[in-house]
Amino acid sequence: MDILSTWVATPNMGIGRQSHRKKLGWKWGIPINFLLCFGLAFWPLPAIVISTTSVLVAARNFQSAWLMRSLGEQLYRDWHVERVQETSVTLYLFCLFAQTALIGGGRAGGHLFHQLGP
Repeated sequence: MDILSTWVATPNMGIGRQSHRKKLGWKWGIPINFLLCFGLAFWPLPAIVISTTSVLVAARNFQSAWLMRSLGEQLYRDWHVERVQETSVTLYLFCLFAQTALIGGGRAGGHLFHQLGP
């Protein structure tokens, strides 16, 4: 799911930091993504972890895709960097910590629920 959302948000791959994805491009990135998904589907725990991460990344990409597309990839990147630089470090780090705690709490709750199952 995250590869689709990445394509919707940044069809030219102008924003992402993953240099290996830029080198592969869409022509090779999509088939390799499908092969990895198929290969990992045989192991439940890695499949759950990767699926959860993929959905979270996709949700974040889709949340900002309209803005990335309307501004253009480079202008969006520059705009985002400026917003981060204008924000206090304390607030930025607090928000990152809160987001991590919420996601980690959800995962811990899922793990606990799984352990208490039948």
